[in-house]
Amino acid sequence: MTSRTPPRHDLQRTTAHRIFAKMQRKNGHLDRLIDEAAKRFPRLRRSVVKRIVLEALRYEPVASVLLGQKLRRYSRLPNPVKDALVIGLIEIVDSGSKHQENIAREYRTIVQKLFPKLASVVGGTLRDFAPEDFQNACQELDVMQSALPSHLVQAIKEFHPKESSDINDGQVAAFLEQPKLAFWARPESKIEEDFGTPHDWIPGHYKAKIKGSPTRWPGFHEGAFQIQDGGSVLVSALLDVKDGERILDACAAPGGKTINLAYASGPKGELVALELQEKRMARLLDNIKRLTSDSCATIRVENQSIEDFAQNSTDNFDAVLVDAPCSALGTFRRHPEIRYRDSLKDHSRSQLSILSASASCVKSGGRLVYATCSPLRAENEDIVEEFLRSELGESFSILPASEILSYLPENACSESGWLRLWPDLHGTDAFSAVVLTRKDVSRSSLKS
Repeated sequence: MTSRTPPRHDLQRTTAHRIFAKMQRKNGHLDRLIDEAAKRFPRLRRSVVKRIVLEALRYEPVASVLLGQKLRRYSRLPNPVKDALVIGLIEIVDSGSKHQENIAREYRTIVQKLFPKLASVVGGTLRDFAPEDFQNACQELDVMQSALPSHLVQAIKEFHPKESSDINDGQVAAFLEQPKLAFWARPESKIEEDFGTPHDWIPGHYKAKIKGSPTRWPGFHEGAFQIQDGGSVLVSALLDVKDGERILDACAAPGGKTINLAYASGPKGELVALELQEKRMARLLDNIKRLTSDSCATIRVENQSIEDFAQNSTDNFDAVLVDAPCSALGTFRRHPEIRYRDSLKDHSRSQLSILSASASCVKSGGRLVYATCSPLRAENEDIVEEFLRSELGESFSILPASEILSYLPENACSESGWLRLWPDLHGTDAFSAVVLTRKDVSRSSLKS
């Protein structure tokens, strides 16, 4: 069936409305859904749709509170009608009152096609909405806190290095702000002043000053840089790779940290990158092809799990990175759709298995970094503590992050030696990482 192209003026909003629904209820992937829509409608402005959907995903709980106060039957409305109200309300706040009439009319039109009798409810509610009500709601901590997943709120209360045990508005706001683009530059790349500003204390990391899609930035296709969060760069640095060392990246895709480590090891080094999922493998290979040069280590990519690799290989490595699969709650500010995913499922069994298999590949005197983009204890301290209690884990001990990266702010290091990063304090996603060093024991005696 041939898709009917909506009128030009409402193409973006009609598409955003459809994608918003799928993201909430079908666990969709935003960029993939936008790509699919763009194939059907070549005139689609991807950046506009993405901005509308992301803001709606980010602030949906706040909008729902306000709409529930203004419409007694809000909770009983059909989902497509509630979606139109939420997206429209947030877009009015984001775009300003001068566009309010037009926004109200277009979302009324969208609902008219689906639920004609409810179209006037949408149009009237959005037309009469006072944007300052939303701003006032954002001053109420309990309302704003409701916009974050409860597990994330609990982690902030437990681990954030603050004076009070209570969560504050600055911590919440940092997770609700869309982060600005940042990148890591290849060591030989010359970054012009109008292209990016060097980070205050993260080596090789820059805050982007150039606008537009990164794939259109000069130097992108030549591999001069990669878009990368500062926390990700620090996790790579924490492995403290030396020139010529042999490195194992146990969960490599999409390859950002793989590239960091390959350049740290240099042309005399060797890096083995493992990735089990074929779709992620394709992206890993693309990034390696684009970003490597004669200045980095030789990279060998293998399509297998770390468990199979450890079982069948006799390789020993100076350093091993375990960027473990996790809930990804620490990336909430750039992926607010996590709220609707089944991402809080129990990862502990796979995380412990991956860590144990990876540890068996560390040579005597070598080191391992276990990291997640999650602040949850269940995905970090609990996993490492259980590993250290095992027969294999008895051969490892924690080396405090501050002893490896002397430039780290004091509030980035926990008392137990972990690296713990926060968007309000460090401008990064909420990463957690720890360094484990291996005692002088043969690898064969460590195998479980």
